[in-house]
Amino acid sequence: MSVVLRNCPRVHGILASNDTTSFRYHSCELCSGYWIPGRVLARVLLPESIEELRSAPSSSGELICPDCHTACQAVTVDRCVLDQCLHCHGVWLDGGEVQQVKRLFRADSPVIIADDDRQKQGGEADAGGGGVEWWWVSLLGG
Repeated sequence: MSVVLRNCPRVHGILASNDTTSFRYHSCELCSGYWIPGRVLARVLLPESIEELRSAPSSSGELICPDCHTACQAVTVDRCVLDQCLHCHGVWLDGGEVQQVKRLFRADSPVIIADDDRQKQGGEADAGGGGVEWWWVSLLGG
């Protein structure tokens, strides 16, 4: 499996690739955000949460999808504005948003576990165990 470098849609640094046993998600060490590709949402979110995202109020967003480079829409869930790609349906969560919409995630979601660890360590923990370290992101021009 080759690794494709993705840029953070918020600060444009290189996203860390976080591999789990069955899928990959991405995180930004600079802004503490998470990118969950659309093809893995069912492994990360509860089934009813995916439907909720599809039917949530939305508006045009300012971010560009790290996977397919198309516009994202701003989706409001629990008074929290998430960014979802109109094409591939991936979701961007800014730093702190995982905790705000935690109820959307499966209890055993690696994203929840990584974010809980990050919160315990003051926001500076590795976002997924095995991700790219911040100095490596900086070295690559992030």
